[in-house]
Amino acid sequence: MLDKTLLFLRRKAGFFVVMAAARHGFSNNKGEVRKMKSCSRGFLRGGWKLIVIMALLVFLVVAAGQETAWAQWSSKSKAKAQQPVEKADPVRLQVDATSLTAGDQTKFTVTGGKEPITVRTNNENIVSIKQDGARAGTITGRSQGSANVLASDAGGKSSYVRIDVRPPKPLSAYVDKPSIYIGDEAKITVTGGVKPYRIQNTSNSNVSIGQKDESTFAVKGMNAGTTQIVLQDNLGKTRMVGVTITIPPLTAAIEKSNIKTNEYTWVNVKGGIPPYKLMDNYSSAIRVTQTQPARFFVKAQREGSGALIFTDSKSQQSRVDFNVYRPIYMHSTQYELYIGGETRNASLLVSNGVPPYSVSAPSGIIKISPPAARIPLPQGVRNGQYFVVSGIKEGEAELIAKDSLGEVAKQRLKVTKRETLEKRCVPEKSAYDRKEKLTCTIKGGKKPYHIIVNPISMAKATQTGPETFVIEIGNYGKVAFWVRVQDSIKQFVQWQVQVK
Repeated sequence: MLDKTLLFLRRKAGFFVVMAAARHGFSNNKGEVRKMKSCSRGFLRGGWKLIVIMALLVFLVVAAGQETAWAQWSSKSKAKAQQPVEKADPVRLQVDATSLTAGDQTKFTVTGGKEPITVRTNNENIVSIKQDGARAGTITGRSQGSANVLASDAGGKSSYVRIDVRPPKPLSAYVDKPSIYIGDEAKITVTGGVKPYRIQNTSNSNVSIGQKDESTFAVKGMNAGTTQIVLQDNLGKTRMVGVTITIPPLTAAIEKSNIKTNEYTWVNVKGGIPPYKLMDNYSSAIRVTQTQPARFFVKAQREGSGALIFTDSKSQQSRVDFNVYRPIYMHSTQYELYIGGETRNASLLVSNGVPPYSVSAPSGIIKISPPAARIPLPQGVRNGQYFVVSGIKEGEAELIAKDSLGEVAKQRLKVTKRETLEKRCVPEKSAYDRKEKLTCTIKGGKKPYHIIVNPISMAKATQTGPETFVIEIGNYGKVAFWVRVQDSIKQFVQWQVQVK
């Protein structure tokens, strides 16, 4: 509304100025005479009007500017008065624990107030303050007594909490490994007293010590011997712990102690004090090469056994045993077994590999048993064992031999059924006279047949045909002898002959 009024007044002032100028110009056009007569009077009247109008115009413009400025200031004041006044919450200091033991810590937080927040204590000898963030931190008890912890904000508001500190617990130190090897570590844990803890001194340079955190130290063995370590807290209290450093034992481990010929393995050495080396190897069964400071390559060359001795710079020794073997082998004296009359047996030799051995026949066609008496091994066979195999029923069987390492050898045997040997003698008597003859016929089995008389001096046996024999009894009275007929697969039939 004010702006419209000012615009109206400015237009009116301009109108008055224009009208005055026009009236003055019109009087000049009526003639010189009139002009001359009224010149002085008209000039004066027109000039005063112009001055009055201009003054009025200046007043209105100035008044309008002042009104506009006042209106603007008034508008700003009203807007400022309408804005809400920001009110800060009171400063509050919150502490987890107000009673501490010297050396212990507690957390604090600050709420309310205006940042930045400052937290301090009135006695740094009793407690220390560590502000971790804008409104949080840690209070640490340092010595016996009481102190106030004060939190202040940017506006000067504050809050405080009283902290009571008890005397510290007794200083103690514990080492988890009183004895360690060179290169190993032990851990010292310190409790009680007042932190920070530190190493005051050591009795020698057998160890290197590093602080892992505020309460633990790492002790690494450097040389053999015993070291006394003195620990001290912030009050000057001390405790001592001892650590003994020894040389680690030398160990050597072979990855495979049983090595097949032309194969290889590795020996790994550790412990002791490097460098490592192999003492003289007197066995020709293997070849050894050191490929790394703690690793040796072992190549098997021929059958045999022995030991390897390794040593370190402190003359410690470690031994590994080895055995070089040829692959397991199985051999049967017969590859076809027969059933009939007397069962045909065969000897089975399992050799090489690594004893003990086992033999199985999953088909159930063959029976496997140990020999009745010890059978000597063939010449040149270092490891071996004999088994007896017998045919049970017809068919083809697979024998599986295994050694102690689980290596396998296989063999197939055939089992065949044969006719039983039968004999018929003429005459057939329970007792015979001296010098009497009898003729015996053999059937079944597998030819050729072979006859045996035992004792041989009691009678004479003569083969008269492929299946017939003549037995002539000797001149001995009241005696008895045995007659045995055996075929080519060792089936036999035998009987006793009684002489009157």
